[in-house]
Amino acid sequence: MPYMTIDFTYDQKDKKEKLDRITQKTWNFFIRDARRQRGFENREGQQNMALDIIQAIESNQHIAVEAGVGIGKSFAYLVPALLYNREFATPVAIATSTIALQEQLKSDIKVLKKLLNLHPEVILAKGQTHYVCRMRADNYLSQKKDKLTEMLRRDIKQGKSDRRDFEYDIENRIWDNINIRDYGFKTCDRCHYKKRCSFKIMRDAMISTNGIVLCNQDLLTVHLQKISGGFSPLFNPKLSLIVIDEAHNLEDKVRNVFIKRYGKEQIMAHIVQASKSVRKHGTNIDVLIDKLNLVLDKFYDHLQRLIRIQINTAMNDMKYADRFFLPFDDETKLLIKDTYRVISRISENVQLHSAMNNRLFDAAIDEVITIENFFAKLN
Repeated sequence: MPYMTIDFTYDQKDKKEKLDRITQKTWNFFIRDARRQRGFENREGQQNMALDIIQAIESNQHIAVEAGVGIGKSFAYLVPALLYNREFATPVAIATSTIALQEQLKSDIKVLKKLLNLHPEVILAKGQTHYVCRMRADNYLSQKKDKLTEMLRRDIKQGKSDRRDFEYDIENRIWDNINIRDYGFKTCDRCHYKKRCSFKIMRDAMISTNGIVLCNQDLLTVHLQKISGGFSPLFNPKLSLIVIDEAHNLEDKVRNVFIKRYGKEQIMAHIVQASKSVRKHGTNIDVLIDKLNLVLDKFYDHLQRLIRIQINTAMNDMKYADRFFLPFDDETKLLIKDTYRVISRISENVQLHSAMNNRLFDAAIDEVITIENFFAKLN
């Protein structure tokens, strides 16, 4: 069964008058207007859900709704959310767990805007990995010469950015080398593509809009994480109504925000790419790379042994069969320390030489810094 939950805060001024209007217009829409204008069928569960949402807003309470298939839950929360947005002139965020539902909601809102005579700004906010990073794409595609590379260069130059903009399939192994990985002020503000970056344009719109933001649950989680940590929010601070559709997926989405994934091959690929400019100056970077290759072999072999032990243990005790743990025993801590020490030396080396050669922005170097920070937290 799908779940929905709503969170909110709002301006108290004219509260009752505005909420009375929302209630009346919601009632009129489901009981009279929708059936007259478009021939919608009467669904009692849908009407009750919409009115329960309004009642929760009036009472300043959260609400969780379990809605069966066919009840029309999207319209049930979109109608009061859109009317709330107009009456209180504050942004509304609707978070889902899939791109498909985000795009369906955008279509639903387009229909409702006409029926309700509303004209809110609607922002479809996808996660950063769905967008091309022009700088990373330049670096990666400059090393390739094939038909797909030429097509990508042409389409990216013409302004295509969202993965769904491309009319042909792009394998994950290629997309993962040209998409946005670690968007942030530190690196992206120096990028000469920043004024044309679709993701940056979308993020800037999110922070300023008073309209409707259709986002995924990952993006909402990052926003809430930033607020709790005292950092700048991703959404307009006036955001006062949050809808979480498919809330049964939220736990996994929240967990994923805090997960970093690095395989040995991935780490080595980033290190080798970042070290190319350093090699020209006769440094000992290759010695460090060889050393890193050895320590990573030891580290990942150790992880494999731990996994095998925990799998065997799980056969006797299924409590932890679906997850693995990293015990911080002496051997583990020593391997992490050795790995971090080598990566840190490589990172320092490539950053120094990139600065000396005015290469202040380099996607591969930023990847190395991210990996260094990851092992620093483990260390």
